[in-house]
Amino acid sequence: MMRFAEKNAAELGREKVILVTNVKNLQAVGFYKKSGYKIVKEVPNYYSDGETRYIFEKTL
Repeated sequence: MMRFAEKNAAELGREKVILVTNVKNLQAVGFYKKSGYKIVKEVPNYYSDGETRYIFEKTL
């Protein structure tokens, strides 16, 4: 699914993909890092739920 989304974004002329995940979701964090995504920001209370999120970015 990730490759499909990245391919689709590139075909639409996008230069990067951005995604957000909870810092506590270690499985997702590891997966995104292995998939070439970099953490660009850590945001406390991102969804107004008191939880901190990582914002990941990948250049296509």
